[in-house]
Amino acid sequence: MSRTKVMAVLAAVLCLPAATIAWLGLRLIEQDRALAEQRSMERREQAAERAVQTLTAIVNDSALFTNPPGEGALLVHPDGRGLLFRMNPPMIREAPNAPLAAAEALEFRGDLASAAAAYEKLPPAAGVLMRLGRTLGRLGRIDAALAAYGRLSALVNEHAGEWPAPVAAAWSRCLLLQSRPQLRQEAQRFRALLDSGRYPLSEAAYTAFADDAARWIGVPRPAMLERLTRAAQSETAVDQITVLKREGARLAVTREFIEREWLPKAGPGVWLREFGAPKAGAATIRYPAETKLPWTVMAAPSHDAGQGRERLLIVLLGTVGLFTVGGSFFGVRAVRRELALARMQEDFVAAVSHEFRTPLTTIRQIAEVLEDGRLATEERRQSYYHSLGVAADRLQRLVEDLLDFRRVSDYRRAPLDVRPFSVRVVDEFSRVVAENGFRVEVGDVPEAVINADGEAVGRALWNLLDNAVKYSGASREVAVNVRVDGGAVKWDVRDHGIGIAAGDRTRIFDQFYRAESARRAGIRGTGIGLAIVAQIAKAHGGRVDVEPAAGEGSVFTLTIPMEDNNGPHPDRRG
Repeated sequence: MSRTKVMAVLAAVLCLPAATIAWLGLRLIEQDRALAEQRSMERREQAAERAVQTLTAIVNDSALFTNPPGEGALLVHPDGRGLLFRMNPPMIREAPNAPLAAAEALEFRGDLASAAAAYEKLPPAAGVLMRLGRTLGRLGRIDAALAAYGRLSALVNEHAGEWPAPVAAAWSRCLLLQSRPQLRQEAQRFRALLDSGRYPLSEAAYTAFADDAARWIGVPRPAMLERLTRAAQSETAVDQITVLKREGARLAVTREFIEREWLPKAGPGVWLREFGAPKAGAATIRYPAETKLPWTVMAAPSHDAGQGRERLLIVLLGTVGLFTVGGSFFGVRAVRRELALARMQEDFVAAVSHEFRTPLTTIRQIAEVLEDGRLATEERRQSYYHSLGVAADRLQRLVEDLLDFRRVSDYRRAPLDVRPFSVRVVDEFSRVVAENGFRVEVGDVPEAVINADGEAVGRALWNLLDNAVKYSGASREVAVNVRVDGGAVKWDVRDHGIGIAAGDRTRIFDQFYRAESARRAGIRGTGIGLAIVAQIAKAHGGRVDVEPAAGEGSVFTLTIPMEDNNGPHPDRRG
């Protein structure tokens, strides 16, 4: 089966169960939503019914029209008590009284003493006491004037002019005391008298009296009670105030009062549409025509755990999807790596077969020539013997590479003199590649000693030189530089060839890996040469690096520390 088919089968195996689970999960979410919506509708219906029953019981409670309602509400009795003022109060006029008119004429002419004496001789009616107190006040007889107003205030069922006698007396007393400390206390009693609503006043009269009381006390007029008074006498809704009526009594309540006192008893998620402030989401509506209440009742209780279950299902589906995607990713990645490794192994087998086939073919051909005795001269014979040796050396290196590829740490270390070692390896390699026109130049080699397996390090250096020759392209020069840097010996092998792409520099030391540029150039290899170099360097506590050379080509650097894990070698030099 091809690689593409394998990946397709794997994707199908991984994705089909995931798609099935996702489909089932979505169906479950849809069903759960439908069930949650049905339950939500049932809760709204139940909440609306409870709210209607509760509000109906509240507005039908007889105590509402007997007990003081509290702040934000105004109770008006059938006789009008409770109203701060009347929208259409009865007009009260004094009956004609000749002696009173005569006394009043004396007052208007400025004969205040005669006028006071005349008022005192008349029967103590409300109008007489009102005028007597006024005259005495103008005469400066404050105590006598206050006493006259005190007698006037006791006439609760009479009127002084158009005003109820107690109201006229309280206002007149405040006028007398405007410059005295007793004014505030007297004005507070006047304010309480106005707020009691026991005496019918026109709105104009109330407004005038209330403004005077507010100025004397320093407290604003009771705007809320004034609003309630107007609403209680209106036939239409006024300023979000509800008026309830029963047997002539009226109860005016504000929106704030209803939301504070009544709606909490109706349950959570309940509001009245006339007052606005709708809640979020769908709501059940109960209209006044069916509930006999003065409001449209709305109910939208908060959701229960349905949303929590939906979120849990989404999280679970997301987790399953995440694990599926993650598992698919890592599974596909592992399969791709295995396929890539299998491909590299196939390439390795093919390359090794080719590498073995070439020297074996040479050996077989030379053996046939020698066996048939077809060599005419000794010089020709020596040439063939040399070719046999070269082919045998190549086979030996291939076999040693394959054996060394499985070795990790069983290298036999010993003191290794860097200078003769480096010169020997470079000379041996130069003789092998000289017949192909390659020239290997080596600079000055410093005196140094490392504790290493000379055969392994030599094989690593040989592989770097062989790699440089393979990838030199049209160039026939390879340069070797040996240096001591940072407590380590470094061999720099430079070629002037095709170079290495940046993306391949971190992978060319992996086993079986061959750069794409080498494949395109048709350069054959096993893919283990540089891996062996990296393995040998690591086993000796060093490393191998590659960098692009200035101009073109590459520079491979083999680094072997001069000290191993057991400390410096006693024979170290340089």
